[in-house]
Amino acid sequence: TSIGLLIWSFGIPLILYIIPWAILKWTSYTLQSKEMWTVFGFLYDGFEPDFWYYESFMMLRKTYILIAANIMWLSPETRTVVLLTLVIYFRYMHLRDLPYDNRAYMGVDRLQ
Repeated sequence: TSIGLLIWSFGIPLILYIIPWAILKWTSYTLQSKEMWTVFGFLYDGFEPDFWYYESFMMLRKTYILIAANIMWLSPETRTVVLLTLVIYFRYMHLRDLPYDNRAYMGVDRLQ
């Protein structure tokens, strides 16, 4: 069951990154083309065009936090430090990238 959980937790975000990346790299489709928007638009709607992959990053972020919270061989204090480090790192990544589009005057970027 652990292997299945790992494949599910890391495989889906990886696939949701690799397939659009391959299509964008090796075909003439763009993010705004009808074919891409119909199939993958739900993944990158609301993000800046340069950060179309950020939904996969957010899925992986949730997985990392859940794994860090459930590491049983660490003491609760150490787990807290690991979680705090992860949260600070992900917050830094968000503030550095500002991945959301500018609807509502960058309101989503400030809320996250």
